[in-house]
Amino acid sequence: MKLKLLGVNNPNYSTLEQVLVNRKIPYNETHHYMNTSDADISDPTAFGDCIEKGAKMLVSNIQQESNTLVICDCDCDGFTAAALLINYLNDSFPSFVQNNLKWYVHEGKQHGLSDCMDYINQKDFKFIIVPDAGSNDYELHKELKDRGIDILVMDHHEAEYVSEDACVINNQLSDYPNKELSGVGVT
Repeated sequence: MKLKLLGVNNPNYSTLEQVLVNRKIPYNETHHYMNTSDADISDPTAFGDCIEKGAKMLVSNIQQESNTLVICDCDCDGFTAAALLINYLNDSFPSFVQNNLKWYVHEGKQHGLSDCMDYINQKDFKFIIVPDAGSNDYELHKELKDRGIDILVMDHHEAEYVSEDACVINNQLSDYPNKELSGVGVT
């Protein structure tokens, strides 16, 4: 296996310290970085009004027992974001998950709604959740909204603007202070 060291190897650092320093975490902050607390969590309202709108959309669709689809990107962030969401929902609303929730796993490096529209069109989904992707799927948001389908996007990718046809929670499109947050972090 060929490895490329990102920085200068310091034999006095632990492996984890070296990895963090190589990823631009100052050495004097590595201990804190490995021992975070609740004080390090930003207020979710920093996402803006979309966080409350998204929560209400989720609760409403659970109460209505809407057929729901979670779209799972097939990379580490996509898998962990979808798993976090599905496990949370299963812990909180097990009957809803068992009876109303399906998930679609992308087979390639696709993101968002682009390659699963055939699957969506074959089913009677009323609610689609897209963790770790989907901010840029503007035309598909409109198509789905026009069909009466709610779309909740929880994403960290850059986008030109916030979709008018989906509820988009995205740290890049809000005043959320951590612009390095991953998709699972937003989820």
